[in-house]
Formats: sequence, structure tokens, C-alpha cells
Amino acid sequence: MRLLKTLDHLKKLPIRVDWEIFVLLVLPLVLLLVNNEWIFTNAFAGYIDSWMYLGYFVDFVKHLQTYRLGYYGTRLSWIIPGYLIYETFPPMVANYVLHLLVYYLSTISLYFLLKLTLDRRVGLLCAILMGFYAPFLQAVGWDYPDGIGIGYFLLALLMLTYAAKFARWQLFLGLAGASYAALVYSNLYWVPFFPPLVIHYLVLNRQHRKNPVFKSALFFVVGILALTVALGIFNYTHDKQFLFFMPTIRYLMSIRFNRSAHYYDASFDWVFTRAWIYPIGLVSFASLIFLIFNWRQRSEASDRIQLLYQFNLLLFVLIMIFWESRGWPAIQYFYYASSVIPCLFLAIAAQIYPLTKRLNSWQFFVVVAASMLMIPTVKFFSLALWLYHRFSVILVFSLVLLIVAFLVRYRYKAAVGFFALVFAMVAFTSFNMAYFGGTIFSGTQYGPRSDAFMAVVKGSNVIKTNVPEIKRIVRQNKRLFWYDVDSEYGRLYQAIASTYLWHGLMVNESFPSMHDMVLNVTPIQVVTPGSKLIIFSQQTDPTQILKQADEGLKKINQQAKFLNQERIQSGNLDFTMTIIETVEKPSKEIGRSQELGQKSGGVDLTS
Repeated sequence: MRLLKTLDHLKKLPIRVDWEIFVLLVLPLVLLLVNNEWIFTNAFAGYIDSWMYLGYFVDFVKHLQTYRLGYYGTRLSWIIPGYLIYETFPPMVANYVLHLLVYYLSTISLYFLLKLTLDRRVGLLCAILMGFYAPFLQAVGWDYPDGIGIGYFLLALLMLTYAAKFARWQLFLGLAGASYAALVYSNLYWVPFFPPLVIHYLVLNRQHRKNPVFKSALFFVVGILALTVALGIFNYTHDKQFLFFMPTIRYLMSIRFNRSAHYYDASFDWVFTRAWIYPIGLVSFASLIFLIFNWRQRSEASDRIQLLYQFNLLLFVLIMIFWESRGWPAIQYFYYASSVIPCLFLAIAAQIYPLTKRLNSWQFFVVVAASMLMIPTVKFFSLALWLYHRFSVILVFSLVLLIVAFLVRYRYKAAVGFFALVFAMVAFTSFNMAYFGGTIFSGTQYGPRSDAFMAVVKGSNVIKTNVPEIKRIVRQNKRLFWYDVDSEYGRLYQAIASTYLWHGLMVNESFPSMHDMVLNVTPIQVVTPGSKLIIFSQQTDPTQILKQADEGLKKINQQAKFLNQERIQSGNLDFTMTIIETVEKPSKEIGRSQELGQKSGGVDLTS
């Protein structure tokens, strides 16, 4: 009887298992079978931040205790899921599981959100489009927290929608608050984008349950506090620190956003080189047109939702523009600009909803099939090139048809909308491949990205095994990594070093030279006798590596003592990590160096 009552209760829950969910679950798996490069960070791309989070995933406790003052370790709503998954599965499997979960969190949340506010058709279509959108795949396919931010933002919107439409609204508001807290703790960059969430709830709540606003805010805050306490307790059990977010607060208070900062390009030349600006600008312009022509059409609930999604996109973009004007590159960098993706596809859904609801089943099937052109194009690049060369014609034709479909209100509107949507799907695919395909779906010059990923994991494990005293090295402001970033595998070495926060442990990136020290610290301050160093090289002979190291170390009256060498092989990649200890040069050798320097009239290398 209890089981029957439980099943009866489950039937009354607002979530139903739709066949569309199975489509969304299968789609990324099919895409992975065709091309799996997007689900691995490109170790040769030169972006180091994502590898820092991988370091936390594979060596969580040591990182937490070693880098207490670093803001990276405060992003627990991203680090903890990654850590738990990497503890459960082998690294290769863990990478797939983690990023597929982020993918599913985002696309399925978008589907249910649109199903509840518009209908299932537009929910499925826009979830497919977002699931194939290359900047979205880039965000969810690497270890930087912009992908999980998209998922948490959509989850918060979904929980607010449940709270505004169904009973147990207190529970859903608490879950919405927890989702928002997870969003903010994944990256404080999301804090200014709170207004679209508030407006979303106020509009839906007004037309449905009319829950008290003050009580709604109270339960939302309770959800925030609950997750904050849970994360604080988790952090305390591992590092004896409850206020885990304080390093981020201190970091934000220490920096000054301004247009002259080294990370900010104030020239505006970048506007024409950032491909992700084009879809944002195009859809925002369409949202503005939609609002102008449909502002007075609020007779039905769906009309108000369509206006809401257009307004929220424009508000989100205006907030981004404001922060860009204040010196924060909210649009310049793709990992910040990706935050607009949820509002972008909600606005697209609202724009095409009047067309999709008039299609018959076969027409809708054709539109969905056209949206899946991404799958063959990532495999057969000849088709992608064909679409690329015809991209401008297809796009212009699609825009004309869409405008006609929006404005014309005759009996042929459904037919016009059908052809407009089909061509728009083709235009979407061609844009995706033309502007993003080469960076999202391509491997490295040395083979698949998965090989480089495993090389980074193996390299990080070498550090973990051979340098257990890394906490002491960091606290004493010593150095550890030494390699040539301009060598063939230079960027790969940098990725491995980045799993242990890279720059603070760098001798330099011009091995065997001792110049260009990080933070302008002189060699003798950071490399003292007894220092342990790791040298990355394609050389396999330790004698040759020691000889090169001695050339650099002799400038500070030291030389290399061999401790160990680990060889890393992954696919076509093959290199060594040689662990040395620096020792003082024998006095006779120092004397010889001074004598040679005086005889040659050169610089005394020991000074």
C-alpha cells in the first residue's frame, strides 16, 4: 500500500518522462561517436585555467591545503562534483561522465523550462540547437567553470518556474536559491546577472500562483544559505576553513577593473574577430524587433512569456556591455561571453514559437531533421565546406523568410514559417562549422585531444608522486617547473604545470636559460641549493638533460643532481619529466669558472 501511495504521489509531480528526453540523452552520444574532440580540453591551445581545475579534481585535498589563498579553490560547486567523479572513475571515463552530466543538466533544464512556459516542440528544437551550438560545446567540454555556470543558471530558472506554477513552491524556491548559490560559487562573475532571474520569477508568479514576494525571497535566501553551509562544512572537514569563499572576496577587493588593464583590449579591434558576437548581436536585434512589433500583444500567457524572453536577453546583453565599458572583458573572451547562451536560446525559442506551433507533425519532423545537420558535417567536412561557401546566401534567405513569417498574417504563414525554419537550421549549421568547427571539432597537430589529455593526467600524477612536499615549496615561495614553452611540446608542458597552478612554481619557460623569471624574481632567490626541480623535455638521456640544466644553473653557482626520470607516453606523444635537486658547485669548479671569466675578459658567471 505504501508503494502504491508513493507511485500515486510521483504521478502528481510536475516532471514527466517525455520521449523528447530520450532524444536529448542520445544526441551527445551520437555526436561523440562521430567526433569526440569537443569533450576534451585542447592541451596545445595555450589556455591554462581549465587545467588548474583538473588539478583539483585529481588531487583535491593537497590542492585545498596548499593553495589556501587562491580563488580557484573556492569554486566548490564545480570542484566537488569533479573531485567526486574522478575519485569514482578512471580519468578518461571521469572526463566523459563529468562533461556529459553538465551537458545534460543544461539541455534538459532548457527543455523542461520551455515545455512549462511555451510547449514541448519548441523546447525540443531549441535544446537540440543549443546542444549542437559550438560555443556551448566548448563551454561544457573543458574544465573551466563556464559550462557548469550555464547549467546552474538554467536550473535556477527552471526551479523558479516550478515555484511560480506549482504547489510546494517553498521547496522549489529553496532549490532555486541553492541553484543560484551554486552558480555564484562556480564563478562570482555571475553575480551581476541576477536581475533576469528576478524578472523571470516575478512575471510567471504574477500570472500563476501569486506567491507572496517577501516569503518567496525568504525561501530563496534559505536555499542560498543551506548550500553555503553545506559547502562550508565540506571545506572545513578537508581544510579546517569554513568561510571557503573569502579568498575570492579578497581577490575581487584587490583588483581594479579599468580599461588599461593588461587583460583588456580597449582598441575595439577585437569586435570584428570574435565570432560569438555575431549570433548574440543578430538574435538581440531580432529580440528588439520582436518587442517593437509585439509589445501590445499580451492577451495570452504565451505572449507574455515570449516578450519576457526577448526582454531578458536584451537586459543580459546590456549588463555585459556595461561591464565591458567598465574594464571587465565580459564580451572579449569566449569563456565570459558564453554566459549569455541560456538567454540567447530562450529568446530564439520565443521568436520561433509562433511558427513551430503551426507546423504539422511531418513539417516539424523535417525541421528537427534539418537541425541535426551538425552531426554529418562534423564527420564529412566536404559538406561543411559546401555549406560554408553558401553560408551568406543561406543566411540572408533565411532572415528574409523569418521576417516575412513574423510580419505576414495570412493563411500561407504556416508554409512560409516551415521553409524559413528549414533554411534557418541549415544556416545555423553552416555558421557553426564556418566559424567554430576548426577550433571545437579538430584534434591537435600531434593526434587526438584525448591523447594529450591523458598525457596531462599522467604528468600531474608524476608531480603528485615525486613531490609530496609541494605544500612546503609553495609556502617558501620556491620554484619547481622548468621547460621551454617554445619547444614542440611547450604548451603541453605548460598544461601539466598548470594542474599545480603553474606560474607560482615556475623557474621560467625558457629552459635551460635562467632569464625572464616569473614576477621578476632573481634566480638565486627562488632556486637555492637543495631545491627540487622538474624538467620537461623530449630528451630521454638524463645525462644530456643534466648537462643542459648545468648550463643554466652555473650562473647561480649551482649544478644539477639527478633524482628520477619518468617517461610519459600517450598516443604519438612521448616526453620525459626529469626530477633533479640543485646543489652547490664544488669550490674548484667555481674557481675555474672565475678564472676562465677573467682570462676571457667576460662576465663573472658566479656573481
